[in-house]
Amino acid sequence: MIIVPYAGAKGNVSAAKAKKYTKYADVKSNSATVSKLASNTTYYFKVRAYKTIPNGSTTVGDCSSSIKAYTRPNTIKAKTAKSTAKKKITAYWKKAPGISGYQVMWSTSKDFSSNVKSVYVKGAGSAKTTIKTAQSNKKYYVRVRAYKERGNAKVYSYWSNTLFAKVK
Repeated sequence: MIIVPYAGAKGNVSAAKAKKYTKYADVKSNSATVSKLASNTTYYFKVRAYKTIPNGSTTVGDCSSSIKAYTRPNTIKAKTAKSTAKKKITAYWKKAPGISGYQVMWSTSKDFSSNVKSVYVKGAGSAKTTIKTAQSNKKYYVRVRAYKERGNAKVYSYWSNTLFAKVK
């Protein structure tokens, strides 16, 4: 978030999950990092500049218009990835409430730098997917992350732990 206070002014940041704003922090520069917020939540922020003048009183500016921001969903825990049939890998993970779906990514490289593919699994209720494009006798690495649709954009969690499976 960028704050543009008056020259020599300080500011404060207020945050709200609903319509009630609560002062979050005083800042002394033109930016602030807000931490310890609930995951997968919409927040609204307002900024107000203020300056203490030589006689000891404080001059306060108007609040900015609200700034809408989203926090990431919680990181998903990948449980297992195993080859149950030729050219197939089934990946399992722990379900997460309140999300729109999952993105499952697989690759033959451990750092996901080459031969990378992914699929989206819609809905929070599913906790597995089967990859049907794997090549036999190869080792694949699999990871998963949750996403929440926010308007036209998707807000992603961090990637899960990486699992591997040897394809039959």
